[in-house]
Amino acid sequence: MEIRIHHNISAMTKGLNDLQRREIPRATARALNRVADQAKTQASREIRKRYNVAARAVGAAIALKRASPSALQARLSATGKAIKLYAFGARGKPGRPVTVEVIKGQRKVVPGAFIITTKSGHKGVFARGKYGASGFQFRKRRTRKGSKHDLPITELVSISVPRAFGAKVVIQALQKLVRDKFEGIFANELAFRLGRL
Repeated sequence: MEIRIHHNISAMTKGLNDLQRREIPRATARALNRVADQAKTQASREIRKRYNVAARAVGAAIALKRASPSALQARLSATGKAIKLYAFGARGKPGRPVTVEVIKGQRKVVPGAFIITTKSGHKGVFARGKYGASGFQFRKRRTRKGSKHDLPITELVSISVPRAFGAKVVIQALQKLVRDKFEGIFANELAFRLGRL
């Protein structure tokens, strides 16, 4: 994700002497990093407003590359695979349907799913079938007689943090934060640095 900042820094720094102007890149980098820190927190908050996912999982998936005086660009990026479905408050008992709450306030039944604990102790939501180009393909009957591979048991997953991070509502919230915050933070950082000269 990239959010460009177009503030008239030249107007804000008009009248500075050469010594003072040397502080502009440092103040800009500090302001960019402070805004980026706030944007990371805001991104996590926006994602968790919609999805029933732990703050730790979101925070761990969002990385921040900080700006420096020689590289005035701060970048947020999200990485990670789809989150296991069990993490979304999965509930279910033998003979009863499994339910999950991926979107907050919307608990839904997962048809054909069941909760099991593997030999390694891992607990998850599984179903007979496998993922393909069009999503998960449930299978209840064998397509080839005697083939043990026709009905694989696969763990189910849901949304990934990168996908949630790229949602329109998240991007709009971050753009607004940057527009509202950068100028004031830059002015404070510059004033602080000039006050030390």
